[in-house]
Amino acid sequence: MWSRPTPLLSRTLFPAAVISAGGEASFAERLREPPLWVTPPSANAPERIRLLIGGHTVASWSIRLDRTPEGRWTGYFREHTGRHLGGVKRFEVTGADVAELIGLIDDAGLWRVYPQFWVSDDGPNEICIDGITVVFERSSASGYGYSEGNAQCTMGQNQKAVAAKMMQMAGRADMEMLLH
Repeated sequence: MWSRPTPLLSRTLFPAAVISAGGEASFAERLREPPLWVTPPSANAPERIRLLIGGHTVASWSIRLDRTPEGRWTGYFREHTGRHLGGVKRFEVTGADVAELIGLIDDAGLWRVYPQFWVSDDGPNEICIDGITVVFERSSASGYGYSEGNAQCTMGQNQKAVAAKMMQMAGRADMEMLLH
């Protein structure tokens, strides 16, 4: 399910509905990414998919994919080391990679509800401490989607596969260790 969130007075990274539902990826603010929910998709980028990773780590990362009106995709990677914000690194994306990613997104059930959070079903006597927060966002003509989970505690293998594919597309398959 897609949503067209009500804009806030300030331009925060996430809309009020996400924040009030418990979305707390405050680590992402330091990546200085544009809020995908504020501005509707543009003529230059009618669709965007973004992965934000961080939380109880020193570093945080952003991988964003932008689709052109012609259907070509371009990727952007950015890292904050905890002390320094690196520059945006552009990378090329193949049609085969996008097709695989879209299949993984469908299998993972991303953005079927708004906002979407994965929670633990381990029972009342189980707790999870720390872990890596993973946020998936999508902005398109259909609206804005938000999905969040904890890689070690609440995300299933299908959601981890989407994150791993985006890491691989960005040339950062080494980051997959963050998902385990």
